[in-house]
Parts: sequence; C-alpha cells; structure tokens
Amino acid sequence: MNRDRWARLKELFAAAAELETEARAAFLDRECGGDGELRAELESLLAAGSGAGGFLETPATAEGLLAPEAPSPVGRRIGPYRVVAEIGRGGMGVVYRAVRDDDVFHKEVALKLLAGEAGSAPFEERFRRERQILATLDHPGIARLLDGGADGTGRPFFVLELVDGTPIDRHCRERGLGLRPRLELFRTVCGAVAFAHSRLVVHCDIKPGNVLVADDGTVKLLDFGIAKLLAVEGPGSTPAATATGWWMTPEYASPEQVRGEPVTTATDVYALGVMLYELLTGRTPYDLASRGADEVVRAICEREVTRPSLAATRRLAAGDPRSAPEAGAGPPDGNPRRLGRRLAGDLDTIALRALAKDPRRRYQSVTELSEDVRRHLAGLPIRARPDDVGYRLRKFVGRHRAGVVAAALVVASLAGGLLATARQARIARAERAVAERRFDEVRELARTFIFDVHDEIAGLPGSTPVRERIVALGLDYLERLSREAADDAGLQRELAEAYERIAAVQGGVGQANLGDLEGAIASQRRALELRERVAGAAPEDLAAILTLARAHARLGDLLGGAGDDRGRRDHAAAALAIRRDAALRFPDDPAVRRALASGLWDAAQLRVDSGDLAGGLAGFEEVLGHYRVAAAAPAATDNDRRNLALTLKKIGAVRSASGDQEGALEAIGEALAIDEVRLAADPGRPATMLDVSFDHGDLGYVELQRGRPREAVGHYERAVE
Repeated sequence: MNRDRWARLKELFAAAAELETEARAAFLDRECGGDGELRAELESLLAAGSGAGGFLETPATAEGLLAPEAPSPVGRRIGPYRVVAEIGRGGMGVVYRAVRDDDVFHKEVALKLLAGEAGSAPFEERFRRERQILATLDHPGIARLLDGGADGTGRPFFVLELVDGTPIDRHCRERGLGLRPRLELFRTVCGAVAFAHSRLVVHCDIKPGNVLVADDGTVKLLDFGIAKLLAVEGPGSTPAATATGWWMTPEYASPEQVRGEPVTTATDVYALGVMLYELLTGRTPYDLASRGADEVVRAICEREVTRPSLAATRRLAAGDPRSAPEAGAGPPDGNPRRLGRRLAGDLDTIALRALAKDPRRRYQSVTELSEDVRRHLAGLPIRARPDDVGYRLRKFVGRHRAGVVAAALVVASLAGGLLATARQARIARAERAVAERRFDEVRELARTFIFDVHDEIAGLPGSTPVRERIVALGLDYLERLSREAADDAGLQRELAEAYERIAAVQGGVGQANLGDLEGAIASQRRALELRERVAGAAPEDLAAILTLARAHARLGDLLGGAGDDRGRRDHAAAALAIRRDAALRFPDDPAVRRALASGLWDAAQLRVDSGDLAGGLAGFEEVLGHYRVAAAAPAATDNDRRNLALTLKKIGAVRSASGDQEGALEAIGEALAIDEVRLAADPGRPATMLDVSFDHGDLGYVELQRGRPREAVGHYERAVE
C-alpha cells in the first residue's frame, strides 16, 4: 500500500471510529464509492476494533492499529530536546525521557510525541487538543506543560515535567500502605481532578496508571489524551458521546461511557470510585478478564457492585486474578475480616455512591466525594447516606416486574422513605440544636473576654499593651463571626454593638481610650454597615431605626475628632433625618423624643462651632422644648432631668458668648435648681455632685463677665466644696 493510500485509510478509519455503529454504513458508502478494496480494508479494521475485549483494553490508536512503526527517535534531537529513552506508550502518543540540549539550561523532561506517521488530521487534532488542555491546568497535582512544537517530520510533540514515580496502586502495594494513608492519597488525586473540572475539563481516563506517586509522596495526574472540554469545542467538533468510547480503559469506564453517551464530571467521579474501591479492597469492582465486548458492557451497566467490605473478605477466593499479591493496589490490611469491619458503613457508602450506575445518584462533584472521605477520616458523619429501602425496592421492581405486585411495592417504598426522612429530620434537629448551643457558648465566652476582662484591667497601670492585644483579638473574632451573620438579625445586632464598644475603647470621644482614632472610625463604620442591614430588613423595627441613627451620630463625632468636618456634618444630618422621620411615625414614643432631641443637639452644636451663635441658640431652645416634655412626663427618669439641666447650661453658655449675661445667668440658675433637686433625691451620688459643681463654676464665670467678682468667688467656693 503506497503512502498516500495509507494516509487516506488512516483518516477514514479515524472518522468512522468516531461514529455510532448505525451511521458507519452510510459513511462508508459515501467515502469509499466504488473502491471495494478500500472499503474491505476499513471494514476489517473496524471489525477488529469492535470485537474482543482485548480491543477495549488496547484501543486502535495511532501507534497500534493504524500506523506502521515509526523509526525510534531515541538518541536524536526533537526541537531543543535530546531523546534519551522511551518511558511508555498509551492513547495517541509515545512518551520519552528527554533532556534539554541547547546550552540554555539542563533539565530532564518527559516528551510526548504523536505516534506513527504525521498527517492524520483527526489524531493530530486530538493530540493538539490534549496539549491545549494541559496549558490551562496549572496545579501541583497535574503534570505541568513546559513546551511544545513539531519534529522534523511535522509530528506534533509537547514537553511535560518529568515525574519519577510509580502508579498509585503499585505505590500502595509496594509500600504496604494502610487504610488512612491510602485515603489521604486518594483525596490528593481528587483535588487535582476537581481543579480540572473547575477549568471545564473532564479527564475521561482516570486510572492508577495515570496517577503517579513520587518517593516523597507527591501525586501527579497524567495523560489528558482523551480529556473533554465541557464547553463547545468549535464547529464540526466531535460530541463527547462518541469521542471517548474507543479510547477508554474498560475497568475504569463508567456505564455512560461504554454506552456511548455524553460524558460529564460524573464520569470522572465514577472512575475515582473504581480507584477508591481498588485502594480499599485490593481488587477492581468487576472481573473483566477474557470477556467479550458485549459481556463487558453488561457487567459495567447492569451488574451491581459488591460492597467493599464484603469484597475484601472474598479477595482470597481461588482463581480470582485480582487477589494475586502482585496485582492491583493490594489490600490495605492483611486480615480480611478485620479489613471488612473497617470498610463496613461509611466507606461502603462512599464507594457505592461514587459507583452508582445512574450519574444522577453519584456524588454531584469530586469535591463532595473528597469531603465525605475527609469527614470519615475526621470521625464526622458523612454527607452520603446508604440507599434507603424505597430505592432498593424500586430497583427490585425494575428487574422483576412480572412477579411483583406493584401496589404493595409502592406502599413499601413510601413507608420506607417517610420513616427514613423522619429519622434524618430528628437527627438533623438534634445536631442543629447542639451546634447552636455550642456556638452561643463560644460567643458568650468571647464577649466576656473581650469586654468584661478588658473593663476589669482598663484602670490598671501599664495595662495599655494588654488592652491593645485584647482589642486586636476582638476585631479578629468579630471579623470571623461576621461571616456567619448572613441574614441573622440577632447576630448582626450583637456584632454591631460589639464593634461600637471596641470603637469606644480605641478612640471614643469624651472617654479614656487607646488613642487609635483611625481604628475607632473603621470599627464604627463596620457597626454602621451592620445597623443599616438590620434596619433595612425590618423597616418597622423602632429599636433598629434608633440604633442606626445613633451609629451615624457616633461616626460623625469620631470624624469630627479627626478633623473631618464635612463627614461630621453629613453623618449628623443623616442621624437627624432618621430621627425626624421616626418622630413622625411614632409621635408618642418617649424614646423617639429623646433621640430627636439628641439629634437636634448635635445640629445646634455644629452651628455654634461654625460661628452661627444665633442659629445655634435657636437650635438648643428647640432641644429644650423636647427635654421639658420628657422631664415632665410621669415616667421621667433622672437622666431626662439631667438632660434638661444640660440643655439649659448650654443655652446659658451660648447666651454668654453672645453678650447676653443676664439671659445666661437665668438659664444656668434654672439648671442649678434642677440639679439640686436631683441631688436631694439621691444625696452623695458623685455624678450629680459633679453636675452641681459645674453649675456653680458656670455661674461664677457669668458673674465675672457681669463685673461681680464677689458673687463669682462665692460660686467657685461652692464648686470646690
């Protein structure tokens, strides 16, 4: 056969092999025309490919069925690399050990070269696609692509990092690894596969031979030769349903692969399930040796998998080739009965879930599979649960429809499902209650440490470094706790209050603090964000509305202390607007009246600070009206009366600054009378005594402004007393 005819035969075979069996006849009619010899050759090749099980294990690849043996490149240079020795063959290419040989630097690599002669477009397309896929996969668990190109004959090649390791099954067997290290290695493989899935790449040929483990335990996933992109691969690309069936390894192929159906990430989950089964039991789920293609398909698609715990106890059965010491991964425990007990339960459930015939019943991602293995290793409940009674009965009906009364089975299925659901619901409620109780206990412990312990040591000499450390720990705790807040309004309120308390410790206005004004502003901003979320979710919650206004006011005070006058004005205005709106909606609520008075106070003070004494005085007189109502109410508190006195003193100070000393004397005198009544009601109370002292001091100052030093001295003496 001449070279051109051989190339034509290769191209037609590659295209026909991708088609479903039913479509091949029409394809051959169209492409071969009247060339009976060409058609006979093609039909012979296709028949060889679809016959015995040996074909499934050794697919019709470019280096096998299609291509004559190409001259070995060992000893020659390909690009800047000198080929040293052949490492292995598989898929569409031959892998060689090579070394960079261009005096740039010295590095050993693995060089994969398209097998056979160049010029077969379908095979070259696959080979180049593997190279492109590897270029997108930068992960420590995946062999890294280093370079690529074409040799002197035009055959494409690519260069990978050289992995000196052994297949994972042989590594486990030769090292005599126990169950835990095998599961940990398996989770590492899952991490690499999950990364590939995150890049929309399905490997399609996961098996121990494609997972190498180095001496230091490093795991590398290899051979993306038949990997598929989940995204559309371009015009005329071959659908996933037919692109992998001719290249798969049957022991690790999923039911949908052998049926020629589209592959998804569930395909890789199944292959990982087979690998896990082998690592757990020392054998694969099915004995496919010496089976024809039809028998292989039936075994994979129809035969139920023996659970690992039972398979482990049977692995020494005579005649089972998978039980030989040199086969597979070998068992993780030399005692079959003991191993069976260790596998029963969680590991049985995990493996069988990954090996479910129906992709919808498998783990929905490799990450879920790996997480259940992690939870088992940690002694935690796994997410997967054994198939319930209803599911097993439905499977039984599907196999024996003629001999079963359908109605009875439906009732049994429903009953089993309801019982299992009720039981799981009870367990879930109990676990949730325990988790919530522990969460609350941790929150209470942290709150005690951050605030109560801080307050106890705040007055101790030299305690500032410790207080700073407590604040830092508190902020870290609050940041982590805030990630749990989500839509929990109660937790959001608690976090907001905690941030406000920390802001006060960092740099609160009018109190002892750590002098960290910038940190205080950041904490108060965080508190304001939380208050806004709570108030936004509950627009009728008066407490949430008022605390939001207070958060604006506190942030305004802090910004003012930092010299940000505009920020101070903006937040004071926001607080006042919220309080005015609340007063319209809740006109008879005392808390709203007090809050509105506080907002009006801040606005009046801003006008005074800007030099507008007349505007400020008018503002404080409006505040006075609100506090007179509050102090006269039947439920008035000492604080209401104190606020009334404070407002009178503020009016006196503004009048004095405006030159109205008589008006100042009148206002401050009324404040003194109120405070003296308060002190008489609670004699000896230090805070009230200080209020009276300040009243006398203010009066002394006004008397001096009036030119009456004797009266001023009298007030100052009373203040000192």
